[in-house]
Amino acid sequence: MYDVLDTPNGHDATLRPNQVLTLSVASELIPEPRRGSALAAVTAALWTPVGLRTLDSANADYQPRFTGNGVQRDTVCHQGTVWPWLIAHYLDARHQL
Repeated sequence: MYDVLDTPNGHDATLRPNQVLTLSVASELIPEPRRGSALAAVTAALWTPVGLRTLDSANADYQPRFTGNGVQRDTVCHQGTVWPWLIAHYLDARHQL
């Protein structure tokens, strides 16, 4: 699943937790064989014991720290910050497989 469609550089295939949200709330949109592979990719690249990363740590844009002033935090909040609230969607996606 693409992160963004029709960017100036084409479709953006960056791995982010959006895949989990799709699998959690609209899994019928994804062919069944692809659901498992999508969740496996998310598990391998984004799962932590306290939530999902917002960006794969192997990505060049990954920022492991959510620190600094408001502008600095706004810049990195989607670049690797772990969000615990995504666990509910992750578990729901696993349950639907």
